[in-house]
Amino acid sequence: LEQNRMLHAVSEAQSDFIADADPHPTFDRLLTHLLDITDSRYGFICEVFRDGDGAPYLRPYAITDISWDDGSRKLYEQYIQGGFEFRNLKTLFGAALTSGRPVLSNTPARDPRRGGLPPGHPPLEAFMGLPLYRGETMVGMLGVANRPNGYDEELVEHLQPFTATCAVLIEAYGNNRRRGEAEAMLRKLNAELEDR
Repeated sequence: LEQNRMLHAVSEAQSDFIADADPHPTFDRLLTHLLDITDSRYGFICEVFRDGDGAPYLRPYAITDISWDDGSRKLYEQYIQGGFEFRNLKTLFGAALTSGRPVLSNTPARDPRRGGLPPGHPPLEAFMGLPLYRGETMVGMLGVANRPNGYDEELVEHLQPFTATCAVLIEAYGNNRRRGEAEAMLRKLNAELEDR
């Protein structure tokens, strides 16, 4: 049954990619499947970017709405509009991002890698952050939280087909975005040349 759910999620994501240029519906569905497969309450799937100094940060393709007040609702709205980023690396997901290795924490309140939670944030009872790779390059990360019995290495292994699919899709959508940006720049340069 579990393997069938994973196969369905992977197959659906591949079909979504072929049918739609917008990554958000694809990753929203993937996140729904991920929460179901892992029996988690919250989660995210993000692409990895690097700032001018080479420091990694995350931009979500899909994230659970856990807003609890006006400020957090505004942050979630910012995500919906595509402007939200995770840049605080002194967190559990930051530990996965900077180490490039899975982070499993079944007692986050006592974990030295934690960054604390904003006032009003739902309790964090367990967390798993998994970097997503294409070859040697970390292209993304997924995180889930609050699985009733916590997270373990067996689950990390079990999710391998799912994480590999997410990595391929993140790379593909990133390539499409970069190609679109390059084409726009070429059009702008051509227009400037014609105006001379």
